[in-house]
Amino acid sequence: MNEMIVNHLTTNSDKIKFNGRLKNDEKFFKDNHIYFNLSIYDTFDYYTFFSLLNGSIPLISKTSGTASFFKSYPFIVNDKMYSKSHMLDVISKTSINDLKDIIIKTFEDIKELNNENSYEQYNKFINSL
Repeated sequence: MNEMIVNHLTTNSDKIKFNGRLKNDEKFFKDNHIYFNLSIYDTFDYYTFFSLLNGSIPLISKTSGTASFFKSYPFIVNDKMYSKSHMLDVISKTSINDLKDIIIKTFEDIKELNNENSYEQYNKFINSL
């Protein structure tokens, strides 16, 4: 299924490039502004967070665990090819300033995912046992 999605997207748009394993993160984020993790299910995709830190817009799958952390994020897609193609079109038509605002807002929404908060939540959990 993922191969079909990649083939469809790369065939129908000259702006979409497929990168398998990345050997140079810095070059990837310099040359690309959208990151899409093709996994259907995951708990939390670190590279999605990493792409935000580097100013890249991640496409997030609705069926992934990552989506549960991005409650008001506008670039969440379902498993249909049309959804992914449509969202890539939406992103390409969104102004740079709006994309920057979206990244900033997204960080506000996930700022609780830090070491201090995780430690506090862990302690609350342990003490409740």
